[in-house]
Parts: sequence; C-alpha cells; structure tokens
Amino acid sequence: MHDISDLRGADSGAADTASSPASTGSEASAPTGSTPDAAASAATGSTPDSGTAASGAAPTTPAPVLTPASARTHGKTILLGEHTVLYGAPAIALPVAELGVVATVTPLGPGAQPLVESSVFTGPLAEAPERLEPVIAALRSTLVALSTSSDDSSAAGGTAPSARAVRTARAARTARAAAKTAEPTIPELPPLHLRIDSAIPVARGLGSSAAVAGAVVDAVAAALGATLDPETRFELVQASERIAHGTASGLDARTTISTAPIWFDHGVGRPTAVGAELTFVIADTGIASGTREAVGAVRARHAADPDAVEGPVGRIAALTGAGRGLLASGDAIGLGATLDAVHAELRQLDVSSSELDRLADTARAAGALGAKLTGGGRGGCLLALAADAAHATELAAALQAAGAASTWTVRLPATPAEGAAPNTSVDAAERATSPAAPTTTPDPEDER
Repeated sequence: MHDISDLRGADSGAADTASSPASTGSEASAPTGSTPDAAASAATGSTPDSGTAASGAAPTTPAPVLTPASARTHGKTILLGEHTVLYGAPAIALPVAELGVVATVTPLGPGAQPLVESSVFTGPLAEAPERLEPVIAALRSTLVALSTSSDDSSAAGGTAPSARAVRTARAARTARAAAKTAEPTIPELPPLHLRIDSAIPVARGLGSSAAVAGAVVDAVAAALGATLDPETRFELVQASERIAHGTASGLDARTTISTAPIWFDHGVGRPTAVGAELTFVIADTGIASGTREAVGAVRARHAADPDAVEGPVGRIAALTGAGRGLLASGDAIGLGATLDAVHAELRQLDVSSSELDRLADTARAAGALGAKLTGGGRGGCLLALAADAAHATELAAALQAAGAASTWTVRLPATPAEGAAPNTSVDAAERATSPAAPTTTPDPEDER
C-alpha cells in the first residue's frame, strides 16, 4: 500500500503503476481490505480533530448515515510557466493520471471512534497529528456543506442533499472553521474509517495535497449519497489547500480532476487542446523542491535588478504561449525545443540545480525531444518529452542510470477540441470541473 507521507506544505505518496486517463477522477465503489475493529468507544471532549462538542456546549448536528464508498484523483505537473506565472505570465499544467490517490470511506459500528489510515498516522482521528489537518479539513468541510444543505432543505420542505447539488456559499465560509472547531453548526463526525492511498511523491511539484483533498471530498460525498456541484467541490478542496499552504490558486484543484491540460492565464483556468498523443517521462531527483527558497530568491533578485528577472519572464511567457499552439497542433518536435528553451531561461533565473541539469542533459543525450525542470526547482522533478511510448521506456532507463530516484511515464492523449470536459467523478454531469471556472493568481505552493 502506498499512503500519504506529508500533506502540510508538501506533496505526498510513493511510486504507483500507470492507469488509463479514462479511469481517473472519482468513482464510488466498495472499499477494499478489511474493516478496522469498531470496538473502540467514541471520543469525548472537544479537540480540533475530535468531532464532538465540548462539555456544556450546544449539541452538534446528528452524525449522518454513511455507505461504503471510494474516490480517485490524480497528480499534475507543470508543462510551461512555473515561477513566471507569479509575475502574470500564463502557465500550462498537465494531469498525471499515472499517479493516483484513492480515498476510501467505510462506516463503522455505532459508538466507534472515527479512524484514519495513512502512512502519516493510523488511529483515531481525534489523535491525528498536525500534518493531517488538511485531510481533516476536507472531511469536516464536506460534512458541513452537506449538513447545511440538508438543514436548509428540510426547513424548506425540500429534498435531501442526495437529490440535488449542494451549493457553494456556506461551505466556502465555514470550511476553514470546520477544520479546527466543534461548533453546533458542524456535524459530529460519524463512526467511519478513512483510508488514503497515494502514489504521489512528497514535495515534487506533482499536486498531491490537492489530489488527496479532492479524493477525500469526493469519497465522503459519495458515502453520503450526495452530489456536489463543481464550484462547491472546488471550494471544499481549496479550504484544505489553504490550510496546507496558507494560500492556493486553484490550479492544482482544477488539474487533479481534469483529463486535459489546463491553460492558466490571469486567474482563469480552462482545458486546452492536444493535437496528437504525447508521452512524457517525469524523473525525480530524490531531492525535495526548494520552492519557497527559489521563489524568494527570484523576488529578491527582481527587487534588486528588475531587468534580470523581467527579461526571462517575458521570454518564458512568449514561449508558453507558443507552446500552447504547438501542443494544440501536435508538434512534438517544436514543443520539445520549447521545453529546452524554457529550461535555459529558468537557469537564468537560478531556479535549477546541478541534479536537474544533469538529468536534463542525460535526457537529451538519450534522444528526448526536450527536457526542463517542472515545479519550483532547486530539486524536485524533471519533465522530458519522449519520441513515443517505446522511447519513453529507454529514456526512463537512462534517467534512472543517471541517478533519478524514480521515473514515471505519462501518456497525454489527443484532445482535439479546446474546452473538452475535464475528468468526472461519481456523478459525471454534476462533478465535471467548469472549463472556464475562475481561479486566482497562483502562489508558490502550487509549484510544489
């Protein structure tokens, strides 16, 4: 089993086998593995993770009824535009269906403590460490949204949340509070076992915190028999991301459920076309990405010498725009040359590293059409474009021989028409990410 390794300010997981993009996203299914012992008594008192009200406090909303359910999301990688997106330039992010996260919710017997199973911690949610706070936020926030919808619907004589989409407004306002408190408006956590299996490595720019949050949100909603509208789902994932990173643009939340690349420009993310199937290899340096350090250094350099930063930023912005057209036309040769050119500009910004440069040189020597760092840099991962699937196998072997800690082959299928529907979850029509849904300017953590 591959579980999350860290969720606070980093990505999570370990290598996994490839899966078809058609299987990505979230889908309800019976959980695998044995159900944990439900004999433990329910937690009492009020702690940030207990899900119960403090002694003397107003009673919480009754715990909802759950059915077994699971959900899957996936990782992401930045094709073009890391760092420069922080200065208003566009970026392109790719879904990485081969690196998945599965969250499984299993109801426990009456009176049992809510339990979590992950590589970070296995045991009562009430005793979970701070690193799992974003996961608990995703769990609580979803319960808040669904409970609020249920209360409003009952008061109005309407239908239960499973019969209609849950709206965004209150969830967005209450989600963060839900992660930390046990107020009367926040439902008591029902007796459940939450298991998280992740294949996404930590702090490598591959979007694990958003993927984990999205899988938890979708699994809980499915376990409740509820349907989340796209923007409510986005807000719930963002609530978790803000706890993990302080701020979050939403780029990861969009891409980790999409089957198409995301073009991100001036706060708006939308799927963008792919003219022909492409195959990439991601190579892990084995070193955590120094995102905060790298971003801070670029900002300090910009303050001291604006031209030294604005020149590369402008050139990368132009290359990213050109790269979008090359991606849409399926011009792999031109796109590969663009990757090489962008890596050279990122070196000018001093956000590469000797390990990344060595892997880039190795990839090119092994016939890669192009290669560049992906994410924050100064560690993390390299993204290389292979000539085809067979060449990707050779390329991965060469990168491993050169010291890559892990490699993953990523197939990007052709999606000829822009605006293609992002990946779906339990309810296809309800949970597809809106192609033109607005987001905010990315913060450095989106490159982790």
